[in-house]
Amino acid sequence: MSPTSGNAIYGFAGRAFGTALAMIMANAGMLTSFKSYELQADVNGMEKAMASRQKYFPLYILAPYRLLCVIAGLFVAFFWTIFPVQISEHTILHFKVSTSLSLLVKYSSLVSGTLYQRLHDLEGDLELESSPMRRLKNARYKILYQELALLAQMREHSTMMNYEVSIGGKFPKEEYDLIVEEIQKQVLRLSFQATTDIDDPALYYY
Repeated sequence: MSPTSGNAIYGFAGRAFGTALAMIMANAGMLTSFKSYELQADVNGMEKAMASRQKYFPLYILAPYRLLCVIAGLFVAFFWTIFPVQISEHTILHFKVSTSLSLLVKYSSLVSGTLYQRLHDLEGDLELESSPMRRLKNARYKILYQELALLAQMREHSTMMNYEVSIGGKFPKEEYDLIVEEIQKQVLRLSFQATTDIDDPALYYY
């Protein structure tokens, strides 16, 4: 189970539906085994079939019982994921948007430093790990990878927010989606500036 409520509800419903579907499909694939089970009880009699103290159930009762056992286990896992403390999708989204904005500021600063070094010919020897431009590039890529990972996570949490039970008022999902979209645009713009040649006219029209 996922630790967040929206993912947990979505996962619980999906697993329960998948188990029910598997039960229906297994009836066709395991028909021989099921018939053997019933035939053994019919030929040997109910007393021998229950000699191991295991109760005999007709197939139309046994299969739903097994389904209920699986769903009950899923519900227990689901219950203790939500209670006693619910970790909502919008709480995680709020935190990750804040983190993403902080990373965007750092990334913007690194790109500005990169452009400044190019304009003033302070790049140094790019073959050396200790050169200013090489160090800026490594730091820039590190922040960029973190930002891209956060963008994917934020979109996932925003999608899963549709499945959670909202408690305490409506969350401004649309506004947060716009913020995430704007962050992505700024990341693309800064990445374009950082990788474009300083003499390229396109750099000044982006």
